[in-house]
Order: sequence, then structure tokens, then C-alpha cells
Amino acid sequence: MRSTLQEQTKWLDIPAVRKILYKTTLPLNDLKTRDDIVLSLTAPILSIREELAPFCWLLTNMTAYTFEYEKKRNGQCLTIIDELPSQGHNDTFEVMLAVARSYGQTVLGISQNVELMKKVYPKTWATFSGEADAVFWMATNHNDTAGHLSQILGKKSHVRRDRYAGHKLYREVSVMDADQVKRFLTPGSNNLIVTRAGLRALKLKNEPYYKALPVWKYAADPEHKETFLRRFTRGFFDHHSNTHVIPKQTVQAETVSDQPPKNPGNIINEPEITNEKAIPVPENSQPENRR
Repeated sequence: MRSTLQEQTKWLDIPAVRKILYKTTLPLNDLKTRDDIVLSLTAPILSIREELAPFCWLLTNMTAYTFEYEKKRNGQCLTIIDELPSQGHNDTFEVMLAVARSYGQTVLGISQNVELMKKVYPKTWATFSGEADAVFWMATNHNDTAGHLSQILGKKSHVRRDRYAGHKLYREVSVMDADQVKRFLTPGSNNLIVTRAGLRALKLKNEPYYKALPVWKYAADPEHKETFLRRFTRGFFDHHSNTHVIPKQTVQAETVSDQPPKNPGNIINEPEITNEKAIPVPENSQPENRR
């Protein structure tokens, strides 16, 4: 029993995890009762799939149970779970997804392809996309993913009138077959398909923020190089925002000495003391009357 416990809890020996769990600085119920809280767990992908998988599993389940028991509510909390299959099989997912919205959670799960979901959830993998309000199908060249999406899109009827007999001819065809799906969602095309519950699917274009927004609306990512035009525009605005010249302020001070001055009636002017960061004060300004 001891060896089993050590094996199942070895992730608690990781210093970073132990430091996080040692003290509670953010009660999880604040995610449901407040609208100014962001809780983020960032880790390398290999760590999420290996040694940190139980910790991610624990944090996800604790959040789900907290939203179930906390009665107060302040809108919907967006819960994004990247690399969802990497956590391994989680029974809580199969239960919480059906009731998460009523508890105040809007869950967004991300998976690379359908095959990973089949491996982790061999019996219920289709419910993740089948019961979702919307599914975003982005760049893929995976055969199982393309085939599953083609099946979800369904079929449509082609109606043609016989020019000789006059009656109508009906023919059922797929909206998009698997090969058409892969060509449309080819990487680099920025195409995506959104399937919606009870509504027609949408064919859309993906427009990243670093292409759609002007450079002054977002900060540059040091790990990703910007295009020349955006670098030039960003440098132009940064240059003009930093060239703010502030006039110098001159302050005259009296000489302070332990010995009495020889000529008390005269005021000896010290050299000018300049402060480049000071705000200039008019010479004849009078202090405002304050209550």
C-alpha cells in the first residue's frame, strides 16, 4: 500500500507543485463569484502529458466541484482546457460537460485530432463534439478527423428534372466528403468550419489578432517575429511616444551655514539645480485655495 501511494503521489514531490499547493492564495469559488479573476496553469506540453497530468486532472476536478457547490454566481466563467486528452481518462469530464453551463462554466476543450479522443475515451469520445453548442474545426490533415467531420456535416439532396419525362430526380450526396474537408482545412489556408447544435455549419476564415489588430492594440511576442511592416510601425509609434521633452525647472536655494552671515540682508544664490523629470512651474503662479 505504501509503494502504491508513493507511486500515485510522486507528482507532489515536484518543488513547483508543492509550492503552489502549500498555501491557498486564490479560493476557487472566486472564479464563480467575481468577474476580475484569471487563473492560469502554464506548463510544457510534455510535462502536461507526463508528470503534471495528475496535477492538471486534480485542478480541473476541484474547479468543477467548486462550481457545483458554490451557489453564488456572477455570469459565466470561461474554462479553457488545452490538450484535453493529455490529462488521461477523467470520469468527471463525462458528467460535468452536460451540466457545466447551468453551474456557470463555459467549457472549451481543445484536442489535436479525433484519434487522441478515441484513445482516451473509447466509448464516449463522440459525445464531446456531439453535445457541444459549437465545435471549431481548424487546420487538419488527419483522416479520422476529416471523415468524422464529413459525417457530421451530413448529406444534401440534388434535385434535377428529367427533360423528357418531366418528373424530378433526387440524388443524395455528402455536403463535403473527407477529401474535400482536408483540402478546405489544409494547414496555412486559415480556413475553419464551425458546426453548431441545431443550426447549419459555417465556413469561415481564421483571422489572428496579430494580423487583424493594429500594433498599438497588443504587445509584441518575443518568441514570434513580426513582419517588417509591423515592426516598422511599432518602432515608429514607440519612438514618438518616448520623445517627450520636459523643460528644466530652476530652483534657487539659500546657503545654510552654522556661522552667521556677514551680510544678513543679502541672499547668496547657489548654482542652479536642475531636475529633468520635474514639471515646470510658472514663476508668478499662486497656490490654489483649498478647503
